[in-house]
Amino acid sequence: MTPPPASPATRNAQRSPAYRPQHPSRPPLRVVPRRELTQEGERRRCRLLLGAAALIFASTMFAEVGAHAMVAQEQFRLVQLQGQLSSAQTTRQQLQQSVVELSSPGRIVHVAETQLGMTPPQQITYLSPVPLGSHP
Repeated sequence: MTPPPASPATRNAQRSPAYRPQHPSRPPLRVVPRRELTQEGERRRCRLLLGAAALIFASTMFAEVGAHAMVAQEQFRLVQLQGQLSSAQTTRQQLQQSVVELSSPGRIVHVAETQLGMTPPQQITYLSPVPLGSHP
């Protein structure tokens, strides 16, 4: 048969006399009333909720600032591209005008006479086609 279990006071008395608590400066333990627990829990919950809300707000503002920066950067790029487009359209119009001027018949005749030394013929002779198998 086994002996009945010893009470907590008996167990402490049976321990060696050298047993002493490790932290003698610790305050004595007490039972906290339920009202204090709920008030502290509410305060803790409120602090956590406030911290989470502040974190969400800060991250939302950071994302908003980043989005505005991206929009501003793209707007700047758009203005640059519009400037390049306008410049290219002006150049295209100038080149088209140059092509029209350079390919005009009057200018071609003038260049042929002055720079190439060509002259208009005194007489125009037309040749009639001859069939391949015949000799004149």
